[in-house]
Amino acid sequence: GTRGIRGDMRGMRLGVLLVGLLLVSIGPRGGGAAESCPVPDAGGEDGLEESINDTLEAMGTATEKLMEDMKTLDLHLRAEAGEGGDKEAAEAAEGGGSQGRPQSGKLSPEAPRPQRVRRPREHTGSVFVPLPDGTAVMYQLDGRAGPPEPECAAIEREVQCKATHTEGLPVKNWLNKPQRFTVRMEPQPEGTTTLKGASYIDVPAHAERTYSLKFHTYVEGATEAKVTLTNDATGEYALYNVTFTATESPVLSTFQVSTVVRQGKEIEIALANPLRTTVVMKAECDNPDVVLEEEYELRALGETQCPLVYRPLLPCKAVPCQVKFSSAELGDFIYQLNLDAIPAGADRAMVFKAPLGGVAKQTFRFRHFLATGCSYTCTTAHPEVFTCEETLSAPEAGGRDGVEVELEVSFEPDAIGDLTSRLTVESDEGGEYVCILNGHGIAPKPQGPIEVAGRAEVSFKNPFTQVQSFKLAVDNDAFSVSDGVPDLAARAEVKIPVSYKAPAPGVSLKGKLTVDCPGYPPWIFYLSGTG
Repeated sequence: GTRGIRGDMRGMRLGVLLVGLLLVSIGPRGGGAAESCPVPDAGGEDGLEESINDTLEAMGTATEKLMEDMKTLDLHLRAEAGEGGDKEAAEAAEGGGSQGRPQSGKLSPEAPRPQRVRRPREHTGSVFVPLPDGTAVMYQLDGRAGPPEPECAAIEREVQCKATHTEGLPVKNWLNKPQRFTVRMEPQPEGTTTLKGASYIDVPAHAERTYSLKFHTYVEGATEAKVTLTNDATGEYALYNVTFTATESPVLSTFQVSTVVRQGKEIEIALANPLRTTVVMKAECDNPDVVLEEEYELRALGETQCPLVYRPLLPCKAVPCQVKFSSAELGDFIYQLNLDAIPAGADRAMVFKAPLGGVAKQTFRFRHFLATGCSYTCTTAHPEVFTCEETLSAPEAGGRDGVEVELEVSFEPDAIGDLTSRLTVESDEGGEYVCILNGHGIAPKPQGPIEVAGRAEVSFKNPFTQVQSFKLAVDNDAFSVSDGVPDLAARAEVKIPVSYKAPAPGVSLKGKLTVDCPGYPPWIFYLSGTG
């Protein structure tokens, strides 16, 4: 007998027919809705069902054997273009469905592979099944193939900015002859995001090849696209849905930078701008010793060298830091710097020259680079000879060139000869500055004349760093002084009284006061007496 079949064949699957225990799954590869087709009635609808039931009963216990014998049954398919179809669809059906894939003639419970079609097509066909008892059953089928499902589940990948990601798409050829697929991607990404691949791919018969899809972006965010591979000869196609989510940019490169404390070391980082317009990049660094411009302008369609300066204030070894250039158009460019700073030697040297009992002064100048103000501690290696303020306050630096700070240093020799010392100005934040101090002590120089109008005082200071006694003498009897200054404390000053008695009224005389210390040249003070 014959019977019309109506069923849901969406999702690119055809109907499943049950004859006894026989599952019949018939292509073409595709899907849609099968329409019932009128066939000659064999005693009405109820009579037909009864006839089928009778047939099943007649088969009885031969069912198991029937399942084995069914493998050898001849399956006759007659496919023809249905209403609304065309000649191409009919020829495809005769060749094994709308794909032109030959049918094996074997009955299988497995679902057919997805069909790839460009437009819905209607197909009609019939199935004639001879049974072991000499009877036969024929079914007439109507089907429509709809758009294909994606070849696989949606592809979602998390990738890094500034790094190219390659995604392999598996492309299968379901035909018994080679196919060439033209590749189309939509929508095309905008700005600095690119999605690229070959314009076509060739796949041998019944084989699989991998299509390489390359994704690259400068900015964070998600990019969705549909990749369609089309056989231009048949119009059939396969499609893939892809989503790439770009995360924060990785470190693009690492630089080793080494210099001496407070000596700037300049490096240049090349930034590429693929856009046709200039882009302004903001710059920042997590280490204050790296001096950057606030903004860098990148020229269009090229590379721009962006200079920065590493000027450490404190010694360090292998200290990592990151430099980041950012813009809305190009995202973030991140680079790592490994920093080394070698302690600096003396910044400068100063030479002092002073006689015993005298003082020489000079100003030590240095540049303070810290963005905030701080206090420096000042010391000398020989504080009894070289003296300065113990602390020094420095204001905040106004720019990358820093601010100049001054410190006065005094040299007061305690011996005749040369002395080398060291000045250190240091801060935990601002760093350390060193100056070499070279002092030359010379013999005392004569001083005066000192006017003595009857009586005067001569200032004298013990230049030594220990208690010392001094002898006093004058070379003119008109002047008179005490015999000496006993046990004068170190660096202490005393006033020596000097008297003048004119031999006659209105007579002015000259004289000389001598201060002696054993082992040293004398101190001489010239006197001018007036009466």
